[in-house]
Amino acid sequence: MSTGSSKTYLSFLLFLYVSGGYVSRKTLSSELGLGEGVVRSHLRFLNERGLVRSVRAGNALTDSGRNGVRGLLEAMSAKRLGLAPAWELNAREAVYVLLHGYPPAENVVKLRDEAVREGADGAVIAVFDGGKFRLPPGGEDLCSYAPRLCGEVLGEAEEEDCLLVVFGERLGAAVKGLVGILLSEKAPWRPSLLESLELLLRS
Repeated sequence: MSTGSSKTYLSFLLFLYVSGGYVSRKTLSSELGLGEGVVRSHLRFLNERGLVRSVRAGNALTDSGRNGVRGLLEAMSAKRLGLAPAWELNAREAVYVLLHGYPPAENVVKLRDEAVREGADGAVIAVFDGGKFRLPPGGEDLCSYAPRLCGEVLGEAEEEDCLLVVFGERLGAAVKGLVGILLSEKAPWRPSLLESLELLLRS
């Protein structure tokens, strides 16, 4: 499977996962920046594999689909994926994932660039060190800027965990930006995530 195709399918799955309910084809098209024909064909593919249910109310993950996304999260040692309080970042929409393991400091800027390249407004990458989420390279405490977000994830954080927060004008842009980071050549989580995704889509 090509990287572009992997990004698109992963964006569909994560968007439906964090949305939590039924989403229309038109909304998926608008949020993910895809033509309705492309959306229709991808939904058909996911329907055929039992990962998505399409009804008049829209499209949503099935139990198998939600379990599949949880499997993807587990494959890259992610502890939690959810919506972030975007207002703390002066944004309209934001999504975050808490993972174990973090990229080398010199790759942080490149990973943020990947999120912007995919349509997000920006990204925050913080490393849990000494009981705080620190922002490389200076080591500032993220909780000083986003206390509510920190409050949601501090209880699960362990040393050397990484918090990725991607934000944008639309939820779809934030999700695509997150996918851009996760599947970046510079991301330590990429190999296990790609392998797990290919297995899920082959089922």
